[in-house]
Amino acid sequence: MNAIKKKILGVVNREKWLFSEGAWVFLVKLLNVGLTFLVSVAMARILGTRGFGLFTQVMAIINVIGAPTEIGLPQLMVRETARLTEGSQWGAIRGLWQWAATTLLTTSAVFIIGYPILRPFLGSLVKDELHSVLVWAMLLVPLLGLNGIVSSAIRGFHKVAIAQIGEQVLMPLVFLSVALTATYVLNVPATPQIAIWYQVGAAVLSVVWAFTILFRVSPHQIFKAVASFQNNEWLKSTLGLASITGMQVINKWMSVIIVSYFVKYAELGVYRVAVQIAILADLGRLVMYPILSPQIAKTFANNDLARLQSLAKLSARLIVLVNTGIYFLFILFGKYFVNFFYGREYKEAYLIVIILVTGQFFDSITGASSLFLTMTGFERDTARIRFATTSLNMVLMVVFSSMWGIIGAAFAASVTLVIWNGMVWILVKRKLGISCLPI
Repeated sequence: MNAIKKKILGVVNREKWLFSEGAWVFLVKLLNVGLTFLVSVAMARILGTRGFGLFTQVMAIINVIGAPTEIGLPQLMVRETARLTEGSQWGAIRGLWQWAATTLLTTSAVFIIGYPILRPFLGSLVKDELHSVLVWAMLLVPLLGLNGIVSSAIRGFHKVAIAQIGEQVLMPLVFLSVALTATYVLNVPATPQIAIWYQVGAAVLSVVWAFTILFRVSPHQIFKAVASFQNNEWLKSTLGLASITGMQVINKWMSVIIVSYFVKYAELGVYRVAVQIAILADLGRLVMYPILSPQIAKTFANNDLARLQSLAKLSARLIVLVNTGIYFLFILFGKYFVNFFYGREYKEAYLIVIILVTGQFFDSITGASSLFLTMTGFERDTARIRFATTSLNMVLMVVFSSMWGIIGAAFAASVTLVIWNGMVWILVKRKLGISCLPI
């Protein structure tokens, strides 16, 4: 017993950064998961299955459109800000931030201006009901992008918890507060378009918060330095990361768009509720990733492979520990959970939840494999796997959704997730010589 106690205390002392910063990150992530869940409950009840389905499709389209505008910038901002800070390269940091902001706003403008031009050629793909909501939602493309890259820059200074407050706490809190107040106090009609207006307002406040925090935590030398640029190098890295993050976003949201063409809006609303609930079963990974990102980049830069292996095993154990407990809670009480929070109108979501969390359970066994690859410069290798598995997911989504509707979509997502993580774990073993398994 004493030997086990000493071993645990040794890990805690060696990885103090994880248990100090991790406590705050866990709190922020817990608030985010709770608020996101409450937002989904509120929107599901306020808009009903059909309205919530339309709102879900619009947000899916915006996230797919927004993927190319960020083109891997958040991951680049974390990695390069952390690396350049280690070398006190203040001018390069300032140049990186300016280049990232310019790239984001330029690509966002292309999509915002381009959509009205392309609208007449899209025909029945974008019906009038969808268009009336989507045209307002386009404002979220640059706002969500700015949120992502600014908070990532803050994370590069190892201020992980405070970096996430704006995007993960403030934005959903404001959105939820405004939606509930407008609907139940002011009696404003509940429609998907009005819900998008609430989302845009909350995103603006979140961006203002993020910039305020960035200026407060950044070393003052950055703002006095002359910006230096490494455009070609950044673009090269960004394109590799874009393939990973872009495919990741498409893998998540494109499936919603595909499903929407095989089912009615009401069924899509049920599917989205299930997906939102299933996110709760991956809390361990959601907490660990933001904490690990700068630590992995810093450790790899110092060529400390022994510590890298220690980080991989420790993070995997924590992820499995948290996710396993949540998984079995859903198995036992998931049906009551759905009925209590969302109502019997969404009772079909339970089976979808079980299928999705089963895939996530096997996913958690491989720890933070994909993060170790992207934070150590192997984004291109990861991108190839992501492209292959995303392509597979799209095919499976079309086939299974056309046959079994939302149940088929959930099965396709789970199968793809398991294949992706198995391939990434093998790649980490080959490239870094470490194992991300918990044993």
